Amino acid sequence: MAELALAIVPIFFGAIKGFSVIREKTHMLRHYHKEIRRLRDKVDVQSRCFRGEIYHLIIDAFDDHTAQLLIRDDEHAYWKSKDLEGPLGQHLGELRPECWKAIDEVKLALTSIETRLSVFAEPDMAVSRPE
Repeated sequence: MAELALAIVPIFFGAIKGFSVIREKTHMLRHYHKEIRRLRDKVDVQSRCFRGEIYHLIIDAFDDHTAQLLIRDDEHAYWKSKDLEGPLGQHLGELRPECWKAIDEVKLALTSIETRLSVFAEPDMAVSRPE
């Protein structure tokens, strides 16, 4: 009987210590949801600001009809067309390479942020990996 008690006591104390560690970790994690939401909100605001700047550029570079089509539909085929680069490049002039580089860097950064944040997705939220 004493041998059984000696075998159970370390397990008991190990379990108590484990619960203590879990309690500490969950106490720390309870703030992550708020922080992740705050980070997502900041990324969303930055994304909307960047989109607004691109829309202004589109309005300046294209005729009204084309600009409206692009602004109303983020998935419009013209966004992925090489034909988009001509009028934009002409409008930007010498700033074209820097603008393209900035757009590529923003796209890369947003993809990286989305991938990292997908770990913290809401339970009812479908998560897909960016391509």
